[in-house]
Amino acid sequence: MQFSEMTFLFLFLPLCGLLFCLCPVKGRRVFLIAASLIFYGAAQPLSFLALLVLLSLIDYLIGLRLPEGKSGRTLLLILGLILHIGGLFCCKGGLFPLPVGLSFFTLQSVSYLLDIYTGRMEPERELTHLLSYLLFFPRLLAGPVERYADRNETLHITFSRELLSDGIGLFIRGLGKKVLLADRLAPAFALIREIPETELSVITGWLGLLIFFLWIYFDFSGYCDMAVGLGKMFGVELPQNFNYPFLSQGIEDFLKRFHITLTNWFTLYVYLPVGRRCKTRWQTALCIVATWGLMGCWYGLSPTLILWGLALGLLICGEQFVWKRQTERAPVLLRQLGTLLLLGLLWVLFFSKDLPSAGAYYGALFGKNSIADSYTLPLLGAYGILIVICLLGATGQVRRRITPLVTRFPRVTRWCGRVFQAGLIFLCMAFLLTGEQLPFYFFRF
Repeated sequence: MQFSEMTFLFLFLPLCGLLFCLCPVKGRRVFLIAASLIFYGAAQPLSFLALLVLLSLIDYLIGLRLPEGKSGRTLLLILGLILHIGGLFCCKGGLFPLPVGLSFFTLQSVSYLLDIYTGRMEPERELTHLLSYLLFFPRLLAGPVERYADRNETLHITFSRELLSDGIGLFIRGLGKKVLLADRLAPAFALIREIPETELSVITGWLGLLIFFLWIYFDFSGYCDMAVGLGKMFGVELPQNFNYPFLSQGIEDFLKRFHITLTNWFTLYVYLPVGRRCKTRWQTALCIVATWGLMGCWYGLSPTLILWGLALGLLICGEQFVWKRQTERAPVLLRQLGTLLLLGLLWVLFFSKDLPSAGAYYGALFGKNSIADSYTLPLLGAYGILIVICLLGATGQVRRRITPLVTRFPRVTRWCGRVFQAGLIFLCMAFLLTGEQLPFYFFRF
């Protein structure tokens, strides 16, 4: 089950919201755990569901023995890390099927154990509190990644009209991103990938990179908007995961804007513990490259994804130690365009199935075949307007124009916003009823 399915929109969500509202305050955590299990089990094998529950129980038991002064706590931590990280890598390597959401579940479990071991927090002694954190259905499948130490201690006892309104608005916005934008861009990129490598031209190749970036941005940020919105509806504040990555002025800045919670996780639990001990520039550079190389491994163990992560790390080192002064003097627009160019080249590694395929795409980008092909004009004619609309949204131009109006005419813009949301819902339903429902891209990780 996913958020854009009709079953979720018209059966699961309304029923879940109604029962949550009627449920006694003390029973709401248990209810959300049950709802999360039903949500996950409705579309995944029961063995996957049992695995997540078992891992959660193991985390609870290990966590109780990790505070300072407990005997054997280091050994237990190592066993817990091997269980989670080793199991994830076995699934990524193809030894076992990869349950949807295991990658994100693993990050949260590992952060929970490490935060207790390092003294950042006390272990959770209420099992229902921990289960409602690890299995919370709005972000179980694809994040955003949440640290238990940052989570609110209690669910809201009563519904806040403002919180509920914000949650509904975020959910509708995310649904619109997914259904009206991302799912319309996906066929365009699929068409470009079907072009024989010997026929792909320079213009079509670069157009494909732009479409891919827009597609995964609206697909994943749409999911995260829906997840954060759902969290608000049920009284749980989830962290934001995107901040206009198309405005990035460097690769490091991009990582602070795209999949923010993943960047924060690898920075806190991988880079900082080692980076603090680095005494030379070369040691720091090696630590940076290793950190983002491991992030590439988290996405998958294919050579292209590992190389993608390593390339991110090398470019960050270049920004920090080689060309920092030169880029700081450059105009903002030039830095943004340069970053988009580098990201486009990196995305080739991200979506290519193997290195030969990536090499062929790079060859097409730099003129190995031709400047244009028979696909260029039809693609621009069919998707040009959509691409422009997406670029306006992805660069914050729409929000930039609306914000002053909201300040000057709050009542008018509030009603206009409600009408716009109603229109978005109508359009989304029209597309969902007549078109194919595409899975979220990041479910594959």
